[in-house]
Amino acid sequence: MRRYLRWLRRRFGKPTLLAAKDGPWRSKLFADYVCDGTADLDLIKRGLGETGHVCLGVGTFGPIETPLAVREGQLLEGAGPKR
Repeated sequence: MRRYLRWLRRRFGKPTLLAAKDGPWRSKLFADYVCDGTADLDLIKRGLGETGHVCLGVGTFGPIETPLAVREGQLLEGAGPKR
């Protein structure tokens, strides 16, 4: 796993970290942006535009009504649902 994370950082740089409104407090503490459940797609697009690498924290992100196009060279990854 560590090799994979190192490879991701070399390939894409430091990711933009997004925390969900209902996510754990630790993820909110270290996040670049905390989503409020209303304009989450805008924050995801902003992060992809800034670094090209967005990591979504644990939790639920707001309604995304339009498809999100991730271009070549960009990476969007998620941590999964809150348990």
